[in-house]
This record gives sequence, C-alpha cells and structure tokens, in this order.
Amino acid sequence: MNLKTYITIKNKCFDLNHGFAIIAVFGGSMKLASAATKQLLWQARQYIDGTYAEHVELPQLAEQIGFSHYHFLRLFQRNFAITPHQYLIHRRIERARELLVASDLSVTEVCFAVGFQSLGSFSSLFQRSTGHAPSHYRRRNFQGFSLPRRFVPSCYLTIFGIGLSYKH
Repeated sequence: MNLKTYITIKNKCFDLNHGFAIIAVFGGSMKLASAATKQLLWQARQYIDGTYAEHVELPQLAEQIGFSHYHFLRLFQRNFAITPHQYLIHRRIERARELLVASDLSVTEVCFAVGFQSLGSFSSLFQRSTGHAPSHYRRRNFQGFSLPRRFVPSCYLTIFGIGLSYKH
C-alpha cells in the first residue's frame, strides 16, 4: 500500500461516522484498536467537544484516561487521523465559523468565546483553516436575522417616513 492510498483511507475513516471506523495501518497489515481503547479515546474526544471553549490541558486529559501523554497522542492520531491539539483547534475554528455567521459578536468576542487566548493566534489559525480572515469570512457568509430594507414592503417604509433611495 503506498502512502497516498494510506492517507486517503485514513481520511475516509476519520470522516466515516466521525471516526467509528478506526483503522491503524502498520507495515501493510491492518489492525483495529481494541474496544476499550476506542471507548477511552471517544471519551477524550467528547471531553474536548464539551470543553473546547475552556483551557484544555491535554497531558492531564491523557492521564485521566490512563495513558501517558505521548502514547495518548499516538493513539488519538492513529484512530482519528488528527492529533488531539489539532482536533481542539478544529473544534474551536468550527464553532467560530458558526458564531461569525449567525451572531453579532465581534471577532474579538468570538475569539475568546471559543477558547483562544490570543486574537492574533485565532486570526492566523482561522485564516489558515478557511482561507479568509475572520472579518472577511463574516462579510462573505453573514446570515444575520435582520432583513435588508429592500425586502421591507415600500408601503411600510412610507408609513414610517423612511425614504426609498437605494444605491446599487
């Protein structure tokens, strides 16, 4: 099996049921992680999902589930095709994208709401992940709850004395 095929398989396994199809490939042979190990890794992943906005200490998380820090890193990456730290960043960016599109929080408020401690780190990681700066991403994708004036019937605008001058 070549490296490209291995990476493709690993990525598809990560996507399939959010990692339930867990496969580790060593020297051409395939081995499944034990059920107990899978369960512990899923608990760690669920913990990250629930606490991504807080300061998550990955070495302490590894210790809580009974693994050394480096063994936990290897197992997590082998089973989810991503390191725990990368997964934490992914969850934070994913939530930031949702908040930027559906809320009126400032970029700084979104940064801190999803667990980043630095606006600079947030902005650079967000841009690396999405291809856009947070403010640009918001402008391109904003789905706010207020209707633009052009969708308000003109009779209502006239009643309230609001002019109908639009610049296109």
